[in-house]
Amino acid sequence: MLAGAGIQVDQRTIIAAVSELAERAAFSLVVAAQPEETLTAGSSSARVAVPSFLAPSPALPVTIAGDPRPIATAGVIGADRSGRIVVTSAWHAVRPAVNSGQILVVGGAPVTMVGWPSELTDSCLFEGACAADCCVGHGGVLHRPPQLYTSATFAGAASGAKRTKITAHDQGIFSPTPYSGPRVYTEPDTIPRDSGAALIDADDHVVGFAVARTGLHAAVEYSSWSWADQVFSVHGLA
Repeated sequence: MLAGAGIQVDQRTIIAAVSELAERAAFSLVVAAQPEETLTAGSSSARVAVPSFLAPSPALPVTIAGDPRPIATAGVIGADRSGRIVVTSAWHAVRPAVNSGQILVVGGAPVTMVGWPSELTDSCLFEGACAADCCVGHGGVLHRPPQLYTSATFAGAASGAKRTKITAHDQGIFSPTPYSGPRVYTEPDTIPRDSGAALIDADDHVVGFAVARTGLHAAVEYSSWSWADQVFSVHGLA
């Protein structure tokens, strides 16, 4: 850097100066994710369609045909690369109905499960002609760690539209593996049947999907959310 500025300094002098500074001053290191960038140059080639998955708002309940009571909440909905309409939800909440062969309904439309559920992320994917009138999450899935102690929102089939606060996250979100399903944590604002709902941050990114809540009066109370980036990855949505 000094040479680039036209300053010629002997290497030994630099080492001595840095060593002296290190002995007399406190040092700290800040590690930050590389900011997202959008290319400003135009392209002469045809653009490839990129799937867009958004979170219904108000919530789309997942029900069993013939029974209007929700068993879970739809997470994100959209068209995949093959053009089919798919929607995510929480596997633990719909597993009994799927295993017993019952027909599930999302937003008034029957759906069928696509591929295999993910026990790791507690998520599954359905195909159907379901649609939402209004959606959020236009910022796309969040690829960097969420900012802590900031507000976020979700729409649960049981809770309705609610605001919460992101309080923590597992370190595994920095580098998810096939052997761990990292979680994001918020204030304890979800309730049963909210499972699968998408957590949306203040910048309209999809952060996670509702998994569980600690018991009432637990030593530490929180709601946990499966890391959305990994859910998108395991189901081929990203």
